[in-house]
Amino acid sequence: MENLSVHDLTCANETTRALVEMGFETMTPIQTQAIPKAIEGVDLVGQAQTGTGKTAAFGIPIFERIDASVKDTQALILCPTRELAVQVSEALQTIGKYHRGINVVPVYGGASIDRQIQLMRRGAHIVVGTPGRVMDHLRRRTLKLNNLKMFTLDEADEMLNMGFREDIETVLETVPADAQRMLFSATMPKAILSIIKNYLRDPAMIRIQPKEITTDTIQQLYVKTRNRDREAILTRFIELYGATRTIVFCNTKRKVDELVEWLAARGYQAERIHGDMDQSARMNVIRRYKEGKVQVLVATDVAARGLDIPAVELVFNFELPRHEEYYVHRIGRTGRAGLKGTSISFVTAKEMYSLKSIMRYTKKTIEEVMIPKKESIEKIHMDRILAEVKEIAETQDLSKALETMQQQEGFLGFETMAAALLTKMMKGGAIEEIDEAGMGGFRQSERKVRGVNGRVKLFINIGRKEKVDPRDLVRVITKETDVTGKEIGKINVYNEFSFIEVPEEHAKHVIQRLRKKTINGTHINVEISREKQSSGNRDGGSHSHTKRREYGKWNKKEGTKPKKRTHA
Repeated sequence: MENLSVHDLTCANETTRALVEMGFETMTPIQTQAIPKAIEGVDLVGQAQTGTGKTAAFGIPIFERIDASVKDTQALILCPTRELAVQVSEALQTIGKYHRGINVVPVYGGASIDRQIQLMRRGAHIVVGTPGRVMDHLRRRTLKLNNLKMFTLDEADEMLNMGFREDIETVLETVPADAQRMLFSATMPKAILSIIKNYLRDPAMIRIQPKEITTDTIQQLYVKTRNRDREAILTRFIELYGATRTIVFCNTKRKVDELVEWLAARGYQAERIHGDMDQSARMNVIRRYKEGKVQVLVATDVAARGLDIPAVELVFNFELPRHEEYYVHRIGRTGRAGLKGTSISFVTAKEMYSLKSIMRYTKKTIEEVMIPKKESIEKIHMDRILAEVKEIAETQDLSKALETMQQQEGFLGFETMAAALLTKMMKGGAIEEIDEAGMGGFRQSERKVRGVNGRVKLFINIGRKEKVDPRDLVRVITKETDVTGKEIGKINVYNEFSFIEVPEEHAKHVIQRLRKKTINGTHINVEISREKQSSGNRDGGSHSHTKRREYGKWNKKEGTKPKKRTHA
């Protein structure tokens, strides 16, 4: 099936205008198949990988059915995390920017509920939220679904992995019987099929096969970095490769703006491209890039979607993308039409697990590359200057310049003068300093938290006594950190404490983020478990039989509770 053009969509002029400004030209397969059916009002199930354009697939039809004169909530989108809720909300606000009077309100935990209530009372035509906070508003009756027209489950499989099935079904029970229901998911486990069977009415089923992941013409590399060294490392690689067509990807518009200013201040021909720019401004930047007037293009993922940017030599993931498929789209800007290309991803210690997820997804090995040494970059600078000087010497008349030098007072000789001029020119391309000695801490921090099967067991000082269950632990970790439900391993909840396995790269971050947090009103303390993590038992690294008896079975014999410990 041929993908639709943005102008082929049967949607309002206001929507088309916004989409054109966002850079949409040809719709993705999931958008091409889902949008017309969703506009018809039928229930719909869309299975497609993350990063294929699902937000627009359900977002565009929403604006075709909202009545701005009715202040009630008419569309509800449920997302697994607050980050995704914010992302979807921002995307919908951009799609609907020319639809006057339609309000989009994000609701999620960790933000002021009073502020959210104020926004809801002013009129929230479209609500985007996480399950827990949506249920809070339903209980408070600050969110009413009496006039709901459309309900969407986004990233449904991720919500189930995070333990939200009961919450999802509770919300679905509240959705009016005549409301349209749409479900989008990357996978279709039995639990998802059960929800489809029980809550959707004869839905249209759309399944998009994953595209070919990568090509063999792209050399994929990564470099270990710390946040404060990213810019300095970036300039070293730009100098090392001498690439004239480079794209640097960032996750946010703010970071794009900051990086462009940083590069421009150091003499690089850098331009930005992101969603806040209108279509004509973006096209002007692309034209200048094609003409070779822009050396470094710094962009959000809008540049990885549908824009014609040929012959890119080098792609940097200045920040790792939030989803694996975004990585594929980004690096796909290079290595086209049989040409060779290189991609380099910047990875911090806590992002190593995300890098491994990308490798599993792409079924490709991403090789580590070392930070170029200052001495190597200085030699490259000198070699380039000498090559330019040699060309001038071979092609131009230097007699007048030679005569002028000889007439100068204090003339030191041609060799000395040439060396002095070369030194002066080298200072014009000063190399950013990096605390390279401190990079050893990267590997040290990895060794300290190394556990079993890539995970580390954490001790948490509360358990069943505080009415804690595994779902509570998963929720607080996924809410406060970058760890997803899929990445969490074995969970053991005992009467007065619990154990949970998290990816080794995220362990320290989890401990820091959960410090002074509460679960069910109780402050929690988290630390790395000190018990021996052996892979020899059937629990794959859980505590020994003796410890299981001590921690887990004492309550079978009343009065035999062991002395409480601060950690295992």
